Amino acid sequence: MQSVLPYFERYGAVTPPDTNPAEFVLETVGAGINARKDEKGADWATKWSESPEAEAVASKITQIQKQGSSLEDFEDGNVENYNGSLFLQTWLLTVRIMKNQWRNVPYMYSKIWVHIISAILVGLTFFQLGTGPQDLQNR
Repeated sequence: MQSVLPYFERYGAVTPPDTNPAEFVLETVGAGINARKDEKGADWATKWSESPEAEAVASKITQIQKQGSSLEDFEDGNVENYNGSLFLQTWLLTVRIMKNQWRNVPYMYSKIWVHIISAILVGLTFFQLGTGPQDLQNR
């Protein structure tokens, strides 16, 4: 936020005191609940594309793309660049998914009922089934 607010102030959108900076930015560019409709809130896309900040970002993106194309491909199977082992990543992902599903109560109840109904239907399919080959073919 330290570089965003001076950018807007340079183009005439001064942040009022005791204002949430994120809400101010959204309202200034026209994305917030109380979006600006005056001349100060108009045409921020053009102002951005003509600004020196946009040129700096474009040159940084070009630099990153050049660095990325010069790197080796991941074909050699070297996984030392990752912070955790495969086991640790698998464990953390499993815990995250379990927490997500635990917090989504309607989804869990629907899964429980699907399993119960499936078990009943499969159980009734083989209920009082004889042991002969003809009994298996009749089901």
